[in-house]
Amino acid sequence: MKAILTLKMLFIILLGFCILPGCGDDDDDDGPNAIVDTWTGTEIAFSECTDPTDNGTSTGDEVGLTIQFASGGSYTVTFTDPDGTDTETGTYTVTGSSVSICENGGTDCNAFEWSISGDILTLSGSDNDCTMVIKLSRN
Repeated sequence: MKAILTLKMLFIILLGFCILPGCGDDDDDDGPNAIVDTWTGTEIAFSECTDPTDNGTSTGDEVGLTIQFASGGSYTVTFTDPDGTDTETGTYTVTGSSVSICENGGTDCNAFEWSISGDILTLSGSDNDCTMVIKLSRN
């Protein structure tokens, strides 16, 4: 009788280990939809710029950047500075840890490596003039 009780307890424990991995958060922080949201810039750092005076870091309200990645592969970026607000739209494609952002859906694209830690999206990349790291907070 004691052996049957021990086997039942062992079965229940093993069943628990099989079921528990299925529980938890279903967010796909590594998949292509992980960046779908509205993000507000918290920091932009430029380095290795062709013109060294362009190197530097902006934080907080100085960033003036909001990006909305829509689930259909389109994005809207809003830039705000003392001179006003500019908006840019286009498309994006996520492949693994890389996101290609194409202005107005054209061929002028920039590739960034992306990662998410908590509610912070980090985009790292470069253009012809600078290397940049952009940190954005989920709204």
